[in-house]
Amino acid sequence: MTRLIEEFFGKKAPITRQDLEEFLRTSEESVRLEFKEVKLPQKESIKKQILKSIVGFLNSAEGEGLLIVGVSDRKEIAGIPKDHLNKEKIRNWIRDGISSVPRAVTPPEYDIIEVDVGEGKYVYLIEACRRDDVVYFSRESGCAYVRIGDSTNRLDLNESLELVAKKSLAKPYVVFKCKITRDPSSPTINLAFEPIFRNIGSKPAFYVTAIIDITGKGILDSQAEENIMKLKDHEFQVSAGFIPLSIPVYPIDEVKKDARIILTVDPVMSRKIKIEVKCYEMEVMSQAYYEIELTPDMEGKIIKIEPTKKRIQTLYDTWSLK
Repeated sequence: MTRLIEEFFGKKAPITRQDLEEFLRTSEESVRLEFKEVKLPQKESIKKQILKSIVGFLNSAEGEGLLIVGVSDRKEIAGIPKDHLNKEKIRNWIRDGISSVPRAVTPPEYDIIEVDVGEGKYVYLIEACRRDDVVYFSRESGCAYVRIGDSTNRLDLNESLELVAKKSLAKPYVVFKCKITRDPSSPTINLAFEPIFRNIGSKPAFYVTAIIDITGKGILDSQAEENIMKLKDHEFQVSAGFIPLSIPVYPIDEVKKDARIILTVDPVMSRKIKIEVKCYEMEVMSQAYYEIELTPDMEGKIIKIEPTKKRIQTLYDTWSLK
């Protein structure tokens, strides 16, 4: 993984002490970055502190963060001897010490990199990123935490129940498969978009309706195959989860409509097609933005189109899907 580490340090592992010193000179603690000093002996166990910080990142609005263990909040490098802490021990603590409500279908992603800071001591870079939108808690303390700004706060019972309610929703959105074809007898090209419903929530999505609005210079005509309704110009409606007409969109699953939106495009006038999708469910509305840039080598290929920006709005909260 190490995506966050590469983002923060501007390079891939290995990370040296010099890299760490340069990073600390220009960095401050934030909602996605925390420094954790380890003093031996100490009042609260290292394990408990690490799990608290990781849980806080997973429950934050961003759902990810980088914990640097062995550096004080004053950005002084102290390091930790390997007989007190090592990568395998941290990995086991995280694997066995964090759980969620409801239970996560896909476990969070973690990565750990050790930095040799000299004199037999090491600093540990611990990267965490949630995969499912659930509420995480530490088995060690029995508490849930959330990272807000540059601090990690414990959630009381009411706050925990409220957060569980926010997470216990279906969260559907739409992606596309697109195929570009050309008629040799015409200067135009055809773009065939197949919408696919996905759900990253914790409940099945029923009664889902997506409004698809396509814009771009040079769109000469648009048509919709069966199961997709053309509303006006280049705006369409497609639905899923309307029993018994179609099955629900289950978490970590997808529903294909076996139908396409077909555009006829002048490639001289059009180099970029933009798509906006508003996806409505009983308790959720998602709004997603997509772009496809037309290039000659795309002809005849199946292209997966994911949103360049996705924003999910629920009855309770607003959050971003990265």
